[in-house]
Amino acid sequence: MSQKRLRIFAGPNGSGKSTFIRNFPVSPQLRLGVYVNADDIEKELVETRQLNLATFNLKLSTDKIQAHFKSSGFSPIKLNNSSLWESFRIEENKVFYAGDSMNSYIAADIAEFIRQELLTEGLSFSFETVMSDLSKVDFLNLAKKKGYRIYLYYFSTEDPLINRSRVNVRVLQKGHAVSEEIIERRYFRSLNNLKAAVQLSHQAYVFDSTGITELIAK
Repeated sequence: MSQKRLRIFAGPNGSGKSTFIRNFPVSPQLRLGVYVNADDIEKELVETRQLNLATFNLKLSTDKIQAHFKSSGFSPIKLNNSSLWESFRIEENKVFYAGDSMNSYIAADIAEFIRQELLTEGLSFSFETVMSDLSKVDFLNLAKKKGYRIYLYYFSTEDPLINRSRVNVRVLQKGHAVSEEIIERRYFRSLNNLKAAVQLSHQAYVFDSTGITELIAK
C-alpha cells in the first residue's frame, strides 16, 4: 500500500498560499493528490449550484452530508440556522444546495466534510487554510493517527498590515473579501498555532512572503 500523504498550505489571509499552489512543482515524487479549497467550492456552487464529488475521488450520499451539517458546530451556528442540513442533497454524486445563498461559512463546512471523508477513505490530499483555529491542528493530529505523512507549507509576512493591503488589492480584482479586523485577528492566531502544526508534521517548510517569497526554515 502506498504511503498516504497530506499536504497543508497554511498561513494568514493574503500571505500568498494560493499563488504558491498555482506554481507548485508537481512531479511523480511530489504530488498534491486531491485538492480541497473552500474558495473554489464556494465559487462552483455560486456559479453552477452544484458540486461534483468525483472531483475529490469520493462517492457519497445525502445522508452523509446532512449528518455532517446536523452535527456541525460551525456554519449552522454562524448563520443561526439549525435546519441548514435540510438544504443539502446528493444526486448522481453531486452536491446540491437549496438555500437562499451560498457563502464562505457554508463552503468552509463543505470543505471540512470533504476532508473528513478523504481521511475516512485513506486518500492522499492537500488543502489550504488560514489555520487560525485549533480545529485544524486537531485535524492534523487525527490524520497522523490514521497513518498520514504530513507536509506543512506555512506562509506569513512580517506585518499584518501587508496582508490587509494584499487582500484589498485582491478584492479590486474581484477576489475574496475579508474584513481588516478579521485579517489581523487571524494573523496572530495562525502564528500561535504554527508550533503545534510543525510538531505534527513529517516535514515543515516556513516561508517569509513579505517580499519575494523565500524559505526561511525547514
